[in-house]
Amino acid sequence: MLMMKFGKSERTVHYDVIELRKLIKVHHINLRIKSKQGYYIPVVEKQRCIDFIKKHENKQIGANYRNNDELPDEILLYFALASEDKKADDCSEDLAISPSTLLRMINKVNLTHDKIKIVKGKKGYELAGNEYEIRLATSYLLSSYLNRESTIEEGYDVLPIIVKQTISKDEVISTSEIIKEVNGKYNVWVSNIGYLNLLSYCIFQKRRNQNHPSCCDAIQNDEDMSYASEILKKVNNQSEIDLNEIKLLVDCMLRNGVITPIEKEVYSAIEYDVIELVDDIEKRCNAISLELKKDKLIQDLHLHLSHYFKLKKYDIQLEDNLVLTEIKSKYAKIFMIAKKALVLFEKKFDIKMDETEISYVAIYIYKNLISTKKKALKVYVACATGKGLSNLLTTRIQNIFPQLEIIGQTSVYGLSKIDEEVDFIISTVNLPNIKIPVVKVSIVLADEDIKRIQEFINLGSVADKVPIQQTTYHESNKLDPFNLMDTKVGIGKKELNDVSNIMSKLTLTLLEYLAMVSELVHLNSSVLLGVVIHMNMAIPRWFASDDSEFDEEVEKGYERIIKEHNDIYMIMEKFFELVEKSLLITISRRERYAFYMYILSERERNNETID
Repeated sequence: MLMMKFGKSERTVHYDVIELRKLIKVHHINLRIKSKQGYYIPVVEKQRCIDFIKKHENKQIGANYRNNDELPDEILLYFALASEDKKADDCSEDLAISPSTLLRMINKVNLTHDKIKIVKGKKGYELAGNEYEIRLATSYLLSSYLNRESTIEEGYDVLPIIVKQTISKDEVISTSEIIKEVNGKYNVWVSNIGYLNLLSYCIFQKRRNQNHPSCCDAIQNDEDMSYASEILKKVNNQSEIDLNEIKLLVDCMLRNGVITPIEKEVYSAIEYDVIELVDDIEKRCNAISLELKKDKLIQDLHLHLSHYFKLKKYDIQLEDNLVLTEIKSKYAKIFMIAKKALVLFEKKFDIKMDETEISYVAIYIYKNLISTKKKALKVYVACATGKGLSNLLTTRIQNIFPQLEIIGQTSVYGLSKIDEEVDFIISTVNLPNIKIPVVKVSIVLADEDIKRIQEFINLGSVADKVPIQQTTYHESNKLDPFNLMDTKVGIGKKELNDVSNIMSKLTLTLLEYLAMVSELVHLNSSVLLGVVIHMNMAIPRWFASDDSEFDEEVEKGYERIIKEHNDIYMIMEKFFELVEKSLLITISRRERYAFYMYILSERERNNETID
């Protein structure tokens, strides 16, 4: 009947039904089938289905909705990861598309790429062309997905399903850790996007090098070759690596601005010229009442310009960085100082630096300015609620960054109430478009988050885009950051044991209820960890709360949750009631609301995508 009604083949209808099932299941609607009767939606879910159709009429639906514009990229990645030629039927089934769509998308891939093609052979379809070009093209695609989120772990979550079926999250994370380790050993200079491109290339190299060997006449530099060799040995878990593979990785490194320490001859040759350049910069800064950390600027520019000459020597041209070019307008005075000071330097070496390169120099100048006002940066901490984990974040941030003045804590819904002038916001959640700069961190403030904050302090809004050295900004000597040893316990060992048992049971009970919730909405590890940590931070407040504080914003949000997320509300309210009866306490709506903010973050983000 469906074939007749829509004029489609049986195979097309079959694929469409599979896709439809995936889409509506996310919204707790099931499409079932009865023998000799056909497809149906259970009676209890029909009203939900009707409401859903009304709400999303004329809209694309589904948390995992496939963007047709990205389908050619997905198909290219699919063939790049295939270990053998693929028959058309197998491709269609794996990708959940019809054969006609497959052929149409293959043509799009072939039109997009000059040096690589998907071709049909005797055994099926395969990816053909220059092996190195295949690796570069597919690694850039993979990198573009990983770069959509603030961490590699979160970036992995947005990869196409067909890619995640072949590449595990553990493989991505372990490869990343290997590169970080070797970067630290070799003091490598790399931008964030360069790092992701290198990571993605290594993943494809490991997948393809046995069945798809390649050769390359890449530039040979002892330090680069040694660095590339060590990474490949660790990634592939091999004691020996083919020389061609090492050369390919070296070329990939240089294309992406992944720079090992330069040759000593180059470094020494420009030392005096860098000092002269900084002397000129200092005079120009003093003329407009700016003071420099001169020795540090000499250090930074000496290293940076040495890298510049290394790239120039090998005729490697980095792509223009749009964020860097904004320096010209955002920091016009600093940009002009850099541009004018570089004139003599350019004449000396018979070179012409473009605006992107001048912007790099301007950033280093800005980074090494001495603030005459000695004014602390003002910061707001935003969490899933105005309390909760923001207390933990605030304590850690104050310990690590004493130069910051944390003037308040807020929830996402409390951002509109910020009337103080703040320099930036540190947030554990995605924030709506606001004018204040935001540094997004994880809920536990990991080392990468600490580095991100430090880079923002040093470089402002361009911190995530400029090359950084792989050094650790934070080395805490405090083994007891929250003064645990100084905490006085007013109860005996037996009572303390009873309290610890209660805490254990509370945590396990919470996890049981979250397991029920996870059947309705996806809860990633960050959300689970956030809820558990939040509860542990909140318990002292539960005992102290008299539930007298009224917050109109929280009340409105709570009523919205009851109305729009009643399924989750019914489960969590049972948990709160159980805890209240067990501990003889009252958990206010404000406190409960914080739990919902964590739990519903993923569902509401998906809804925003749909809308």
